[in-house]
Amino acid sequence: MRTRILLDVSALALAAGTWSLAQPPRGQRQQRPGNDAAPSAPTVQPRGLQPRAFVITDAKVVTAPGHVLPKATIVVRDGLIEAVGADLKAPPDALKIKGDGLTVYPGFVDACGTWGYDTALRRSEIGPTAPEDLASESLAATKADNRKGLTPEFIVNQALKIDDEASEAWRKVGFTAHLVAPDGGFMSGQSAVVSHSGAAPRDAILLAPFAMHFALKTSFGPGSGEGYPRALMGVFAHCRQTLLDAQHYQRLHQAFENNGRVGKRPPYDPSLEALLPVLDGKLPVVFEADGRDAIHRSLDFAAEFKLKPIISGGREAWKLADRLTREQVPVILHLAFTEPNEEREKELSRRALDERRRIRA
Repeated sequence: MRTRILLDVSALALAAGTWSLAQPPRGQRQQRPGNDAAPSAPTVQPRGLQPRAFVITDAKVVTAPGHVLPKATIVVRDGLIEAVGADLKAPPDALKIKGDGLTVYPGFVDACGTWGYDTALRRSEIGPTAPEDLASESLAATKADNRKGLTPEFIVNQALKIDDEASEAWRKVGFTAHLVAPDGGFMSGQSAVVSHSGAAPRDAILLAPFAMHFALKTSFGPGSGEGYPRALMGVFAHCRQTLLDAQHYQRLHQAFENNGRVGKRPPYDPSLEALLPVLDGKLPVVFEADGRDAIHRSLDFAAEFKLKPIISGGREAWKLADRLTREQVPVILHLAFTEPNEEREKELSRRALDERRRIRA
């Protein structure tokens, strides 16, 4: 199973009010007197009939790493955790669920998964333009044919597509929320944190937007090798010019406001407008980067424009742990879970095997 786990995931899950319910390993399940069957899960009611409040009683509760309540009660109301404790009284309007023999723990977050939204939704690239727009000050530096892979105005939460089957599969293995990230492009758009509750998008969205997403690399999809930019240097120039355009766009509109909105109004550009919270430090930027050099380049780019970076991928983040710690940069680590395979291990070269061991350490 391939997934992405957000470091400090428990804090995000607790903030979202999401928890997972797990049965103990086989052979350790407690049996009720007179009943040889394992404890059954609560009956799932239709969405319209679900209660506003419910309590889980007599469960083992993991509130944080290293903090365990052997037997506690959890009160949940309107999808949020209201209280957790050993001596809580159940509200009279709450549905009771017996949790004896079960363990309750903060739900995991599938971070930067690129599923859960309509990928076929048409996205503009720095907005609709006409030939006369090229004379406009804010758009002159970025011609229409050089706007490849630039869709920062795309917002995932406006294109969500409910997939109950996929959400249920993730829920069963302890993932209760999903950071839905846009895919493709150098500036692909804005992500959202969505609950796996199965509710309608308006009720399932926990946080939107979460971050802007950049991928400063030469290939991001079919046909990406055609046209400008092809080289990595061109990618950085392409993205750097876009942020410079956004800064110029910001200055034009600020000057118009400071002048009492007198004179010709500067043109509106949805993509450059979407980059203003990034430049102001109000919206973090997730940089897709795995290798040491790629991470360094992403951090240097972020420093140039005073952005708030988050690294996604991070396969070699351990090689520059000092810099990441010093600059307080969060890392979303991509993990691949596979079953142990001795034959496959033997086929690996000694260098690759040593590299894997260093990463594990």
